[in-house]
Amino acid sequence: MYNRLPIEECSISQIYLDSPLQKRYSIPIYQRNYAWTEEQIEALILDVYNAFSKSPSSIYYIGTLVTYSRTESDFEVIDGQQRLTTIRIILALFAKISPIFKYKFTIEYHTRPPLGEIFDKFIYEPEH
Repeated sequence: MYNRLPIEECSISQIYLDSPLQKRYSIPIYQRNYAWTEEQIEALILDVYNAFSKSPSSIYYIGTLVTYSRTESDFEVIDGQQRLTTIRIILALFAKISPIFKYKFTIEYHTRPPLGEIFDKFIYEPEH
């Protein structure tokens, strides 16, 4: 007998912005380090932009985020860390422009614990 995994389709807003809870995503040590280059980041941004330009009200599949739910607001990332981190960086940059993009989650990197702090410092440090 097979147990079925609970699968939920969520929008970027549901995952990153609209949650009533402060979510925490943990990237375990077995995950590879963040490795996306400018090429992958540009491809993601252009894919989203092109899909939105063609049909702003259509649903666009951006990829999979597989997590293990430890609690209602604490998730271990099984797959999708590269995309999760990239979207976090993009939203953090957008949040500098408009508070509508203020996200309600943190990412904890077990391979490089200060990585989240580095992202926050780089993105949120006031300009001098």
